[in-house]
Amino acid sequence: MNNQHTEATRKKLREAAFFLCKLAEVDRALLNHDEPEDADFYLSAFLTAARAVQFALHKERAKDWEAWIGGWVSTRTPDQLKSYDYLVDQRNKVEKQGGPEITITVSTVSVQEFMREVGNRGASFFMTQMPGLPPPTFSKQTTTLIAHPEQRLSVTCQPLYDVMKDLVEDFERDHPPPT
Repeated sequence: MNNQHTEATRKKLREAAFFLCKLAEVDRALLNHDEPEDADFYLSAFLTAARAVQFALHKERAKDWEAWIGGWVSTRTPDQLKSYDYLVDQRNKVEKQGGPEITITVSTVSVQEFMREVGNRGASFFMTQMPGLPPPTFSKQTTTLIAHPEQRLSVTCQPLYDVMKDLVEDFERDHPPPT
């Protein structure tokens, strides 16, 4: 389908997908990245980009949008509406209060896990220790949203992205490009 009539909207959707992928990378990493706040920064960028999808679509197709959006919202499931409301709420916290509602926990990583992560990054790690001492451990920082403390950020954010993707695809389906 030719989506040129919503290209700015599609770009915002790709931006949200980009930051969702960055969150997944942070989620998979055992060790902290070079930037200790990377999860927070990527989350903020994801929430901002995902929320901007709707703004861009409204800007690109205002007349069609205003006539269409009420009907679209009325066909959403309760879970989709909850995801959308959560996206709006957390993005507002980013823009108006300095950040989303997150919690940071520190856990212990074994030396074997540490060495595997270092190897996955293409580096090498050599360690010696005194005989008889227990193997060392390393600390790992994990960031989660307070409302979803047991979920990785990318898992929590996926439904938020999916709602925005559905919004764009449904709008484009209902409003094909002018011929």
